[in-house]
Amino acid sequence: MKIALDRLSHTYSAGTTLAAAALEDISLSVEAGEIVGVIGPTGSGKSTLVQHLNGLLLPTSGKVGIDGVDLGSASRSEMRLIRQKVGLVFQFPEQQLFEETVYEDVAFGPRNLGIAEPELEQRVRRAMQDVGLDFDRLARRSPFGLSSGQMRRVAIAGVLAMQPEVLVLDEPTAGLDPAGRHGFLRLVRELRERLNLTVIIVSHHTEEIYQLVDRVIVLHQGRLFMDGPVREVFARVEELTSIGMGVPVVTEVLHGLQRRGWPPGETVVTMERAVDWISRKIKELGVEAGKPLVE
Repeated sequence: MKIALDRLSHTYSAGTTLAAAALEDISLSVEAGEIVGVIGPTGSGKSTLVQHLNGLLLPTSGKVGIDGVDLGSASRSEMRLIRQKVGLVFQFPEQQLFEETVYEDVAFGPRNLGIAEPELEQRVRRAMQDVGLDFDRLARRSPFGLSSGQMRRVAIAGVLAMQPEVLVLDEPTAGLDPAGRHGFLRLVRELRERLNLTVIIVSHHTEEIYQLVDRVIVLHQGRLFMDGPVREVFARVEELTSIGMGVPVVTEVLHGLQRRGWPPGETVVTMERAVDWISRKIKELGVEAGKPLVE
């Protein structure tokens, strides 16, 4: 499934004295199977952008095309299909849970599509399995008695039970501790590979984006600021910092060494690999113990 935005603009309260431009002239495309990060300073339009991808918001001007369908002129049946194919998980998705049992919460979406038993139970069972939840142990429990991490997985299972082709995650690790964030990102990576999903993830954690995605879209003041492979984008440190964006620690360290005369770094994602690369370069450069790495 291909996503194509053509000069997308969105203004809240358009035509009134409260009008506020949130997106201006955004053109980009996402191909099937990509995993794309969306970053930018607070108020840059990230959430507004992704809410256009399944028709929760419609353009003030421009077009949003999903699988060849223009959402601005889509029929009710076309929009229903789009919302099935493009699953959107909001920030703090556990706050969207409302049913009495985990089963009923996960089943809510596909049941509204007209899916009946026994296929409905098969979908719920499969979706819970996909996010690492034990169906037999948890399906009949209240979602509100689970841990926050489990509740978040229930919310995602409810989206997966719709069998989407695209999974859009808006700040999915917000409120999680470091261990929870790490486990959740591992889950996203596994889901993408196992289910052959296109994944679009909004995050202000550049470390997470750096390690997870193939490509980064940077928004600034509602406009497209950068769009490219993750390591190429984060190599543009001065431009990112000029708009108030941080960069991954690995990138900052290697960029700082390069500014002081070191050779360009390899494709390094984790701090462990960065330490290994720096250690090898120290040996190659013959730096003596106790001497500074740079002058």
